[in-house]
Amino acid sequence: MKASLFAISALMALSGATAAVASPACSGDYKWVGGGWVADPTCERNVAEGVAASENSRIVRHPTNYHEETRGQFCRENEANIAADGYCASNKY
Repeated sequence: MKASLFAISALMALSGATAAVASPACSGDYKWVGGGWVADPTCERNVAEGVAASENSRIVRHPTNYHEETRGQFCRENEANIAADGYCASNKY
């Protein structure tokens, strides 16, 4: 009985460690990769979407209503916002 409980707990621990390694969390514009912080486009977009949400807006490719804007529109309107700087500087819009 003890051996089976040990085996189950070991499998649960391993599955949890695998999931944590597979999808590292963002910290601002950066993601922990290979022992260091690396600028990541997905993390930069997450920060920019947070800025847009705070303005009651969304970043989309093709705006269809008043509260949606393209990446270019978002970056022009938020060029002085340091939180959006990584997203807007990473690619030309």
